[in-house]
Amino acid sequence: MKKLLIVLATLVLFYLGAMAILYFAQEKFLFHPYRLNESYQFQFQHDFEEVVLQSEDGKKLHHLHFKNAAPKGVVLFLHGNGGTLRRWGMGHRLFTDIGYDVLYSDYRGYGKSQGKIDSEEQMIADAQLAYDYLKQSYPEDQIVLSGTSMGTGVATQLAATNNPARLLLTSPYASLKRLVGEKLPFFPISLLRYPMNSEQHILKVKCPVDIFHGDKDLLIPYHHAEKLQEVYPSANLHKLVGCGHRVRVHRKDYRSAVRNSLEKVAALN
Repeated sequence: MKKLLIVLATLVLFYLGAMAILYFAQEKFLFHPYRLNESYQFQFQHDFEEVVLQSEDGKKLHHLHFKNAAPKGVVLFLHGNGGTLRRWGMGHRLFTDIGYDVLYSDYRGYGKSQGKIDSEEQMIADAQLAYDYLKQSYPEDQIVLSGTSMGTGVATQLAATNNPARLLLTSPYASLKRLVGEKLPFFPISLLRYPMNSEQHILKVKCPVDIFHGDKDLLIPYHHAEKLQEVYPSANLHKLVGCGHRVRVHRKDYRSAVRNSLEKVAALN
């Protein structure tokens, strides 16, 4: 009996230790930043400028602003949990080819952006800074929010507290809590400091919503997109047949659906 109690106590201590590590090191599991030297020079075929915005706590946050001569509008793009603008910026033609400007944002600790992510509220505030920057040059009814994977939670919250023309979500999760609960059923999701509860925030969104999701996505299963449409029935759900988590921007059905969505925005202006 004594040995059994010792084994149980050891297992409990091990579990509590593991939970403590997961709680205090969440950022290491959720975010995979890659830094670029400040002297790094981006090279793209389309006209762009580097934009540096300063957060309230003094961190310099890096963005790329691709521009057209007579833009139909602008897209604020919030990327996934890996990569930098060096890679994400290569997808600019998805928007620029149809006459839209696009602003790509690097999160703290990514690319040339300073600092590190330490809260969901901080991520939203940083995204709001980029949104406010765009409002200085574009009417809000020409601003489109676009998020992919991790960025969908940020984009949805931003759409809920602003008045963009449209919200585009690619490979979204209904909430990170729901996703983590599915992937790690032993983890008490109440400890998750990044709930990213899109299924609640989307209820406050007032603009049209488009959801693009691969039916073969193993990282964020397709039923998360279905859940978002369930709670926001007017959302347009585009099933990308045979597609996994990473949606290639040259994929024809994806490009066509994005084009149609943005043309609807342009038609209203």
